[in-house]
Amino acid sequence: MSKLALLATLLVMGATANAQTIYYTKAPFTCHGVSYYPITAFEGGFDCRGVSYYEPSGTLGAETFVPEFEIFTPAWTISSLHSKLVVTEFAVPANGNDGTFAYSWSGTDMAGNPHSGTATGTWNEIKDWRGWYHAVIKTSSLTVSQ
Repeated sequence: MSKLALLATLLVMGATANAQTIYYTKAPFTCHGVSYYPITAFEGGFDCRGVSYYEPSGTLGAETFVPEFEIFTPAWTISSLHSKLVVTEFAVPANGNDGTFAYSWSGTDMAGNPHSGTATGTWNEIKDWRGWYHAVIKTSSLTVSQ
Protein backbone atom coordinates (compact mmCIF):
# COMPACT_ATOMS: atom_id res chain seq x y z
CA MET A 1 0.00 0.00 0.00
CA SER A 2 1.40 3.37 -0.91
CA LYS A 3 2.08 5.95 1.77
CA LEU A 4 -0.60 8.21 0.29
CA ALA A 5 -3.25 5.47 0.40
CA LEU A 6 -2.27 4.60 3.98
CA LEU A 7 -2.51 8.25 5.02
CA ALA A 8 -5.93 8.61 3.37
CA THR A 9 -7.16 5.46 5.13
CA LEU A 10 -5.96 6.73 8.52
CA LEU A 11 -7.61 10.11 7.95
CA VAL A 12 -10.94 8.50 7.06
CA MET A 13 -10.77 6.21 10.10
CA GLY A 14 -9.90 9.15 12.35
CA ALA A 15 -12.75 11.25 10.96
CA THR A 16 -15.19 8.37 11.47
CA ALA A 17 -14.06 7.79 15.04
CA ASN A 18 -14.54 11.45 15.93
CA ALA A 19 -17.80 12.09 14.09
CA GLN A 20 -20.22 14.50 15.78
CA THR A 21 -23.95 14.74 15.30
CA ILE A 22 -26.17 17.51 16.68
CA TYR A 23 -29.81 16.81 17.51
CA TYR A 24 -32.53 19.27 18.54
CA THR A 25 -35.78 19.18 20.50
CA LYS A 26 -38.93 19.98 18.50
CA ALA A 27 -41.20 21.30 21.26
CA PRO A 28 -41.10 22.19 24.94
CA PHE A 29 -40.81 19.19 27.26
CA THR A 30 -42.36 19.26 30.74
CA CYS A 31 -40.30 17.29 33.24
CA HIS A 32 -41.63 15.52 36.34
CA GLY A 33 -42.47 17.64 39.36
CA VAL A 34 -39.70 17.58 41.95
CA SER A 35 -40.57 19.93 44.78
CA TYR A 36 -43.02 22.34 46.36
CA TYR A 37 -40.29 24.97 46.02
CA PRO A 38 -38.97 26.75 42.92
CA ILE A 39 -36.09 25.05 41.12
CA THR A 40 -32.70 26.48 42.07
CA ALA A 41 -30.29 23.79 40.80
CA PHE A 42 -30.01 21.32 37.94
CA GLU A 43 -29.24 18.48 40.33
CA GLY A 44 -32.46 17.76 42.15
CA GLY A 45 -34.44 20.18 39.98
CA PHE A 46 -34.51 18.38 36.64
CA ASP A 47 -36.25 15.00 36.47
CA CYS A 48 -36.61 14.81 32.70
CA ARG A 49 -37.28 11.30 31.44
CA GLY A 50 -37.65 10.73 27.72
CA VAL A 51 -36.52 14.01 26.14
CA SER A 52 -36.56 13.35 22.38
CA TYR A 53 -33.89 14.87 20.15
CA TYR A 54 -34.23 14.96 16.36
CA GLU A 55 -32.04 15.34 13.32
CA PRO A 56 -32.73 18.47 11.22
CA SER A 57 -34.61 16.17 8.79
CA GLY A 58 -37.09 15.31 11.55
CA THR A 59 -35.83 11.79 12.20
CA LEU A 60 -35.62 10.80 15.86
CA GLY A 61 -31.92 10.62 16.73
CA ALA A 62 -31.74 10.15 20.50
CA GLU A 63 -33.72 10.11 23.70
CA THR A 64 -32.23 11.07 27.06
CA PHE A 65 -33.12 10.57 30.69
CA VAL A 66 -31.87 12.91 33.44
CA PRO A 67 -30.76 13.02 36.30
CA GLU A 68 -29.40 9.44 36.08
CA PHE A 69 -28.05 10.04 32.59
CA GLU A 70 -29.16 7.49 30.02
CA ILE A 71 -29.20 7.84 26.25
CA PHE A 72 -30.96 5.72 23.67
CA THR A 73 -30.20 5.95 19.94
CA PRO A 74 -31.23 3.67 17.07
CA ALA A 75 -27.69 2.23 17.04
CA TRP A 76 -26.68 2.02 20.72
CA THR A 77 -27.73 2.61 24.33
CA ILE A 78 -25.88 3.84 27.40
CA SER A 79 -27.41 3.01 30.77
CA SER A 80 -27.05 5.08 33.93
CA LEU A 81 -24.65 2.45 35.30
CA HIS A 82 -22.14 3.25 32.54
CA SER A 83 -22.47 7.03 32.19
CA LYS A 84 -21.42 10.30 33.76
CA LEU A 85 -23.08 13.73 33.58
CA VAL A 86 -21.32 16.94 34.60
CA VAL A 87 -23.30 20.20 34.77
CA THR A 88 -21.24 22.99 33.20
CA GLU A 89 -23.80 25.85 33.31
CA PHE A 90 -27.02 26.57 35.15
CA ALA A 91 -29.02 29.77 35.51
CA VAL A 92 -32.55 30.17 36.87
CA PRO A 93 -35.21 32.10 34.95
CA ALA A 94 -35.24 35.77 35.95
CA ASN A 95 -36.95 39.02 34.91
CA GLY A 96 -39.10 37.28 32.31
CA ASN A 97 -36.12 35.56 30.67
CA ASP A 98 -35.68 31.79 30.41
CA GLY A 99 -33.00 30.05 32.45
CA THR A 100 -30.14 28.17 30.80
CA PHE A 101 -28.42 24.85 31.34
CA ALA A 102 -25.52 22.94 29.87
CA TYR A 103 -23.89 19.64 30.69
CA SER A 104 -21.32 17.27 29.29
CA TRP A 105 -21.84 13.54 29.32
CA SER A 106 -19.84 10.43 28.60
CA GLY A 107 -20.39 6.72 28.77
CA THR A 108 -19.87 3.29 27.34
CA ASP A 109 -22.55 1.56 25.29
CA MET A 110 -23.60 -2.07 25.70
CA ALA A 111 -20.95 -3.18 23.18
CA GLY A 112 -18.16 -1.44 25.12
CA ASN A 113 -17.79 1.54 22.76
CA PRO A 114 -17.19 4.97 24.32
CA HIS A 115 -19.41 7.95 23.45
CA SER A 116 -19.54 11.51 24.75
CA GLY A 117 -21.16 14.82 24.09
CA THR A 118 -22.86 17.90 25.45
CA ALA A 119 -26.34 19.29 25.88
CA THR A 120 -27.38 22.92 26.13
CA GLY A 121 -30.74 24.59 26.40
CA THR A 122 -33.18 27.06 27.83
CA TRP A 123 -35.80 26.30 30.43
CA ASN A 124 -38.51 27.71 32.61
CA GLU A 125 -40.74 26.25 35.30
CA ILE A 126 -44.41 25.75 35.95
CA LYS A 127 -46.32 25.05 39.13
CA ASP A 128 -49.05 22.43 38.76
CA TRP A 129 -52.43 22.35 40.47
CA ARG A 130 -50.94 20.31 43.36
CA GLY A 131 -48.22 22.87 44.01
CA TRP A 132 -45.33 20.89 42.47
CA TYR A 133 -42.73 22.74 40.39
CA HIS A 134 -41.75 21.22 37.03
CA ALA A 135 -38.82 22.22 34.83
CA VAL A 136 -39.92 22.86 31.24
CA ILE A 137 -37.18 22.47 28.65
CA LYS A 138 -38.00 25.13 26.07
CA THR A 139 -35.20 24.53 23.55
CA SER A 140 -32.27 22.15 23.67
CA SER A 141 -29.55 20.68 21.51
CA LEU A 142 -27.62 17.47 22.09
CA THR A 143 -24.18 16.86 20.59
CA VAL A 144 -23.09 13.23 20.24
CA SER A 145 -19.49 12.29 19.52
CA GLN A 146 -19.06 8.74 18.34
